[in-house]
Amino acid sequence: MDGYQKEGNMFVCDFCQQTYEDGLIYTVGEHLADASYAMRQHILQVHGGVLQALIQLDRHETGLSEVQQQLLSYFAGHLKDDEIAERMGIRPVTVRNHRFKLREKKRQAEKFLAIMTLLEKNIDEGEVPMIIHDERFDISEEERQKVLANFLDEKGLAKQIPKKEKRKIILLQELIKRFDRQRNYTEKEVNQVITTMFSDYVSIRRYLVDYGLLARTLDGAVYWVV
Repeated sequence: MDGYQKEGNMFVCDFCQQTYEDGLIYTVGEHLADASYAMRQHILQVHGGVLQALIQLDRHETGLSEVQQQLLSYFAGHLKDDEIAERMGIRPVTVRNHRFKLREKKRQAEKFLAIMTLLEKNIDEGEVPMIIHDERFDISEEERQKVLANFLDEKGLAKQIPKKEKRKIILLQELIKRFDRQRNYTEKEVNQVITTMFSDYVSIRRYLVDYGLLARTLDGAVYWVV
């Protein structure tokens, strides 16, 4: 994992929405740098590198406890168990027990990922999965405005479909405002509204349903805002 995404001509930080435009030259310290190098330096200087940034993500995103976050930070710094124990005020054997539990957590995560991957392959394309509004939908107004500024032009058209899920959700939530909640739509009418922001109406129509923003009848003849 690099810690950033290349979306169109923009390098976008995975951790804070910082962007650098490909083709432009930036000042990094006392040097001039291209967008890719500027982004890598940003992640290193602002977030302490990709590993530390991932460890420090909100616990709702990683499932880590505060103690586990602290331990992983020390492990990443190559501290010995005795040093970690002294800093945390615990015994070295406790550090070793935590290390074992983290490895077990890794094995469980790998199995769960395999289960979900196989499950998704078995989902009938005609079925609409139930969407749970989780932490991906917890978006601050500042974050929302920054994504809209980066991905929409002055006419309100999207420059591209973001790869990062939360950014995609922000644009979809903005798009759904262009629908009338008091009426039903045919598929053709849904496509017409979608094209006021995106050219790829087929993918976006599917995203709107999958993310629980639009619902439809089983035959796909009628759509409405959820």
